[in-house]
Amino acid sequence: MGTKRVWAAVAIAAFAAVGAWLFLGTAPAAAPQSTFVLLDATKRSTEDLRGKVTLVNFWATSCTTCVAEMPELIATHQKYHAQGFDTLAVAMSYDPPSYVVNFVETRKLPFQVALDNTGAVAKAWGDVRITPTTYIVNKQGQIVKTYVGNPNLLPETAHTLSATADWHDASGQRWGVRLTPWISQVHNYIDAKRCSGGSGMMSVCNAANLTAQQKFVYLRFANADARLWGFDVSGFMDLGRNDWLGALRLDGAISQTRGRNRDTGEFEHVSWDAAIADIGARLRRTIAATGPGSRGST
Repeated sequence: MGTKRVWAAVAIAAFAAVGAWLFLGTAPAAAPQSTFVLLDATKRSTEDLRGKVTLVNFWATSCTTCVAEMPELIATHQKYHAQGFDTLAVAMSYDPPSYVVNFVETRKLPFQVALDNTGAVAKAWGDVRITPTTYIVNKQGQIVKTYVGNPNLLPETAHTLSATADWHDASGQRWGVRLTPWISQVHNYIDAKRCSGGSGMMSVCNAANLTAQQKFVYLRFANADARLWGFDVSGFMDLGRNDWLGALRLDGAISQTRGRNRDTGEFEHVSWDAAIADIGARLRRTIAATGPGSRGST
């Protein structure tokens, strides 16, 4: 599968990270105050990261995993940059600047690259010693995810069973209701788990990392199995026709999705969605467009 889908999933998840943190009720930690010295000698600060979702990647040209994932980081950056997603690659202190410059120029990296000659940035960002280490910083300048290492994952597969029942009047024009229950078995979907059992350079993946609440948390990508189920209900009703307002119709839909991680038994996703057509707004638009006495259409 490679890492293309993984980093795309990371980018998409990053845009929803604020809502996830609010749902969990845990405030994310503020990104450390740092000064990033870019290759052109200009500087960026942590404050400059605000306003965009930013992927901060600590890497090195001597790190084969970092080099292997760079094409996917490039693709992810180019795909989501216009939507407010940015990337900042920070070269480790032991990486010769000439090597970094050569790598950036030959690979034509589209995002900014910083040199951490003194190691101060890596120290501030949780004493980074493992590459690649990646942080997702939200628009408020808060770290919402930390990933250590690069995934080597199996491809995701899913099997879905669904059935649809449809009720309506004889003509199919006056009213109708449609119900679709479904269930999906997902194998090897991409999850992120707190790493543990590390030693040496991986000492950050210790027992404390499994229970930490108010500090940096190190995660690793992992495959997991899940079961998702839910239903979708939609319907409509013809409310008649008025010479002044035109045809009136009420549409509505409601759906629920639930999911459970089959490896841990934990619920992964519970959501409700509902939508009902705003008849009042539609009427106001019709009146404004046609004026009293005109025959409108919705």
